[in-house]
Amino acid sequence: MKRKPKITPLITTSSNPAEPVGVRLVLKVPAFGDRWGVKKTTVWKWLKHGMPHLKFSSRNTQIPVAEADQWIKENFLRQREG
Repeated sequence: MKRKPKITPLITTSSNPAEPVGVRLVLKVPAFGDRWGVKKTTVWKWLKHGMPHLKFSSRNTQIPVAEADQWIKENFLRQREG
């Protein structure tokens, strides 16, 4: 039985004028793992398999949430046909 991922809704509008609308939300590896309900090691495996990410150094890897969510849905949440 597959686990259902915990997906929190993305904020698309902002009432604060200091923050521009459409800012790309990025998370670090542990926070992204918590978002999907998986461990850090699973997120690192996804990164090895080609999940979109921004790597600034060995300790500073950030994941753009919208692109990574789409990648996970395309690669891991497919349903069987028939």
